[in-house]
Amino acid sequence: MRILSIFMVLFTLMGVVSCQTEPVDPLLLIDDSDDEPVQEPASFQVEFGERTFVADRTEAYLGNGEIIIKGYAGDFGENFTLKVPATTAGTYTTTDITYDPGVNPNYYANISPANVRTGSVTIYNIDTARRTVTGIFSFTGYYSLPAQNLPSIAFTNGVFTNIAYTAPPVNPGPGTTLFSVDFGGETFIAAEAGASLGAGTFAVGGVRGANGETVSIYLEGGNDVGTYTNAFFSYTADDDATNSYANADNTGTLVITEVDEVNHTVSGTFSFVGIYADTSAGLPDIAFTNGVFENIPYEIEQSDPDLFGATVDATANTYAPADILVTVVGGDFDIVFIRGTSLNEKIGIYVKQTTIPGTYVFSDSVNANIRASYETTAGVTYNISGGSLLVTENTGTRIKGTFSFDVKNSAGTVIHTVTNGSFDVEYDF
Repeated sequence: MRILSIFMVLFTLMGVVSCQTEPVDPLLLIDDSDDEPVQEPASFQVEFGERTFVADRTEAYLGNGEIIIKGYAGDFGENFTLKVPATTAGTYTTTDITYDPGVNPNYYANISPANVRTGSVTIYNIDTARRTVTGIFSFTGYYSLPAQNLPSIAFTNGVFTNIAYTAPPVNPGPGTTLFSVDFGGETFIAAEAGASLGAGTFAVGGVRGANGETVSIYLEGGNDVGTYTNAFFSYTADDDATNSYANADNTGTLVITEVDEVNHTVSGTFSFVGIYADTSAGLPDIAFTNGVFENIPYEIEQSDPDLFGATVDATANTYAPADILVTVVGGDFDIVFIRGTSLNEKIGIYVKQTTIPGTYVFSDSVNANIRASYETTAGVTYNISGGSLLVTENTGTRIKGTFSFDVKNSAGTVIHTVTNGSFDVEYDF
């Protein structure tokens, strides 16, 4: 299912590629510097309240007339977001800047109670070859709940350096874009093609016809030039996913011949033998040969890390990514199950995929849409009744929120208290 989701994202991307008709800012295509810059590690920091925030994760996006830069720190989602309505270097005051402490749904923004923006962002450099952005910023932040009368905060000496950014595919460089493969006595030539790279993965595919006839390739564990024999290949004749062919394990060959980091295109060759999805149908295997993809525009795929944390009996717990489980329970419920595991307990949160932002009370009913559980090291599980869950965001692919509850024994006595719970996870696999 995760592989199928990746292909759905990939071919959504192809639609973006095929519809890209707006002029591209020349800055996105040309790096006219005379000197080869020295690449420094990415960094993001800013001073406020007698402390210096230093990000341990960064990301950025450049395209559609704007630059968005983010810096994250810690396990509870503390972050800054800078949104600049431009794609070139310069100083900008019509920006949107926010600071999210990450412990509750409220935040600080650079818009005063009089609806006046404060501060500025200066973009010093956009390195289009390496896709990084560098600059400085400062602003005065106002709390998102004016009724609480919290003082404004001055954020000063903000610096971001070599933040890697993603961007819509640019126009391919010299050469014709082509995705083709021979099978069944004919040559499949895609009308649209797209690719993605990121986090050690590679995906490329082509589609043609009104029924969405598709050939796709997905590789996990590599996206550099080289020969691979562990890729997943598939062919779908139409929009019926059951009417498809895929290679068996460790069969087929993918050769990535070029990754053009200037024009952001990939090229290569491939071949495989496809087996029909319904093996009981007795349909013969199909040999896909002479596969070629040339100058296919690619996106760089990045995703935010999953976050989960809680304070149990006054002890704050942080959960490493390997200790966070996210899965979707199917059937009529479509429940997202999120679990954090520590040395002393396992905390589980159950949320329906369609849950909208708002405050909810946990129910111990097995059919409830909002549930929580607490499991001890001895394997004793307590289903939670009461407490609260605040869903602050649900994009359809990620869900974010906070929670708290008491763990009670059969006599109704509180034996554990869970507070400051928070999660920010991806569930659309």
